[in-house]
Amino acid sequence: MYRRIMVAFNGGEASERALLEAIGIAKHSQAHVWVTFVLDESKVYSFPVAHRNELIAAGGRMLEHAQLRLQQAGVELWSELVFG
Repeated sequence: MYRRIMVAFNGGEASERALLEAIGIAKHSQAHVWVTFVLDESKVYSFPVAHRNELIAAGGRMLEHAQLRLQQAGVELWSELVFG
């Protein structure tokens, strides 16, 4: 039985499928889902500030989308925008 499930989410088709799979597993095992969006720190800081801020905002929007899907499914969640 799972207690925690981690999903790396970027809004792409594969991450959407992974999120749906995590929702299904979490509902059956009453697990929490931890959704992360990882920004490559070496690339983020090589862009001008305006573009960097847009990348960070886009990551936040991806997490909001995943959060909404999990909330609609009634699944407990954590989310985090990670710089790595």
